Amino acid sequence: MEERLLPFLLFLISCLGYSTKSLLPSYFKTIYINDVKNLTTKPLIENTMKEEVIRAFTKDGSLQVSSDRNSDMSMEIEIKEYKKSPQEYDASQTVYRWRIKITVHVLCTDQVKNRVFWEGDVSFWEDMGRTEEEEETIEKICKKIAEDIVTKTITNW
Repeated sequence: MEERLLPFLLFLISCLGYSTKSLLPSYFKTIYINDVKNLTTKPLIENTMKEEVIRAFTKDGSLQVSSDRNSDMSMEIEIKEYKKSPQEYDASQTVYRWRIKITVHVLCTDQVKNRVFWEGDVSFWEDMGRTEEEEETIEKICKKIAEDIVTKTITNW
């Protein structure tokens, strides 16, 4: 019996101390999300991205999204890549599966200490079948990117 219990106890002990909850300094209460800049030729994608980022921060609750530019933290997002590429063809060489990839550059600034909190690229892709709507696929990708942005911000990994 002890032989079976030992691996389980070791596993439990190894999990202690791991958390994905906010690791933000206590002085961070609010975040301002600047208008998203779209550096691609895909129109209106910046609106979807900003909506998803605001939704993700609101859902997480670690920071309150503010309309005040003087918030504790500010975030600038640039959409630098929108790529739609064929993945599979049918017998008549018609594309029936596309891959959409979006890459953004994020600059998150600590406005209390006037320094960069984190900066980097976030990218995600999703395959889209011939019967799926492109806008729905874009929303899925933006949602995943927004969730990743929130995680990178609150854990600062």
